[in-house]
Amino acid sequence: MKSKQLINYYKKRIHKNIKQDYLFMNLEQPDIEEYKLFALHAMTSHQLQKDHYIVSTMIVQLALNTHDQIFRSFPQKDKHLIKNQQLTVLAGDFYSGIYYQLLAKAKDISFVRQLAKGINEMTQQKAFVYYQQFDDIETFLQEYEKIETALLNKVATYFELEQGIEYMGKWILFKKLQLEWWKFKNSGHSFFQDLLLHNVGKDMSVNELESMLFSMIDLTIKKIKNYQKKLPPQFDMLIQNFQHEIRNSNLLHVNSVLEEGLSK
Repeated sequence: MKSKQLINYYKKRIHKNIKQDYLFMNLEQPDIEEYKLFALHAMTSHQLQKDHYIVSTMIVQLALNTHDQIFRSFPQKDKHLIKNQQLTVLAGDFYSGIYYQLLAKAKDISFVRQLAKGINEMTQQKAFVYYQQFDDIETFLQEYEKIETALLNKVATYFELEQGIEYMGKWILFKKLQLEWWKFKNSGHSFFQDLLLHNVGKDMSVNELESMLFSMIDLTIKKIKNYQKKLPPQFDMLIQNFQHEIRNSNLLHVNSVLEEGLSK
């Protein structure tokens, strides 16, 4: 099965489990992070119950991501916005309920415990990162990566793939930054961009935000390229995907143009 077909297969499985007509009518469909689906597939490719592990992990990831959509503050008189926020909270809780239902049916207590640890670590890390001012990009990326990979790291630990955790973290960060770059270029607003503006570069202009995204991508690419440790064979998919992205992405070309412009 090709990568795109694989992603679509799992997205359909996830949507089938979380479909709730009222929520789907009143809220946008949740954004499923395809790169995390791909990483989960790589780690569980030899497991008989891989669909169970992938779908349940991604549903709890959706629940946690959905709660991030709640604004820190909003006008109390805006009834439409208040309703939207209330429904968003409800959606996050609903996805959490589905996740626990799936795991209860599977009776896989040890896997439940691993994900529970990941949920706890992610929640604590969000509380730190979302309300912390950072002096430099690298420190921010190190801390933000822990949020992105909290659940996936626990899956890796469960399947005794700890040797690949460090590489996977950089790969996940690279894919996340690629996605944010695409949103930025297509005028797409995101929580991540708000986080950069509030916690890393206060009062940044649009051009400065663009430069910061490029710096983050460039820094992450260098770390992946310089990675020397031996990886479990399950991570070959991630390595091949990264190499393909580097060969075919226009990010490096645009970045070199920016650097030339800055050096003049």
